[in-house]
Amino acid sequence: MQTHVLDDASPATRRQVAEALFPTFAAFYPGFRFERFVRDYFRPKARECRALLLTDPAGEAAGLIAYCAEDIDVDGDPLLLGDAVTLRRADQTHLGGRFGLLTTLQTFGPALRARRRGRTPVLLLVISSPEGFRGLYDYWPRTLPRPGMTDRDGRLGRWYAALRAEAGFPVDPAAPWTFREGVRFAVDPARRRRREADSHPAVRFFLEHCPDYGQGQEMFVLVPFSTSDLLRAPGRMLRGMARRVIGRRRRR
Repeated sequence: MQTHVLDDASPATRRQVAEALFPTFAAFYPGFRFERFVRDYFRPKARECRALLLTDPAGEAAGLIAYCAEDIDVDGDPLLLGDAVTLRRADQTHLGGRFGLLTTLQTFGPALRARRRGRTPVLLLVISSPEGFRGLYDYWPRTLPRPGMTDRDGRLGRWYAALRAEAGFPVDPAAPWTFREGVRFAVDPARRRRREADSHPAVRFFLEHCPDYGQGQEMFVLVPFSTSDLLRAPGRMLRGMARRVIGRRRRR
């Protein structure tokens, strides 16, 4: 695993790391422009910036996590806005729990520091699969959108709309949680059928709103972090990993 902590790095150094990691990213997103990759995940003015490249036993790239964050104000609310990408090779399903934990650890320190500075840390993510959305649902209780969600004062909705517009994807009232300019990838028919038969509320919600996943339709998700969320998340993930390991052993 290669780890790059670039919080204090120069723009040139950040760009150099981005150049080294871009081929891994481009394998998942053919046609994605390098300059946009830098803008989204290695911004020169980002307060926090880090990346991890996971490798398989042969030393080949197996997954990529990139995260950057900067201070921003929305409707007078001080936020730390984070952008993150998490990509995993299709044959690396065993990385699931570890992958989620590593992603959380990348955002953990910046988010806690933001809370101490009086800012609310939030992540704006693009989710392309039911499994990815289920992971957010299971571990981050304030995710927007989510099944049975409540937004009592409308604040999360305002943040969501403003941040999507800032990213260049304004909300479409006909499809408020998704957009159709995302990644295209092959979905195994058997796997699609298993997903469609899954009764988990997050999977059902994702399929209802994003039925054309794999064909360019993806879901925009806003994840605000409270201090209690941040402190509880690693424990939740470790327990989830343990349950999956026990379940696999019982099925053998």
